[in-house]
Amino acid sequence: MSKEITIQLKKFGKISKRKDIESPTWFAVGNDLFEHPDFFRLTSDELKCWFWILTVASKLNKDLVRLDPEVLAHQARSKEIVFHSTIEKLNGKRLDVRECDAECTPAGTTLHYTTLHNTTLQQ
Repeated sequence: MSKEITIQLKKFGKISKRKDIESPTWFAVGNDLFEHPDFFRLTSDELKCWFWILTVASKLNKDLVRLDPEVLAHQARSKEIVFHSTIEKLNGKRLDVRECDAECTPAGTTLHYTTLHNTTLQQ
């Protein structure tokens, strides 16, 4: 099983602009995404991972989230290694990785993983 990683998103206020909504259904991304140097080295899979991270943070409306690479692999149909490479490339630029255990993360910041539904339609 993968180890959860705690991430703090930088400039979260520009991404999630609606503080009056508990769980927003959208977030904002600048239209210079493909021109910005922070994203030059990202592959298409890593860019998809970045959007996944933004969706989780937006759903929780928190800039500090605990994420599991295994959940990314399932939900985004990707590989766990993509999560780690994305984090490595964006660390210090768009996010900060926090090395801490579950007790140091404020209550309510863990994504209680959107139930991983049985997509095979088996009973």
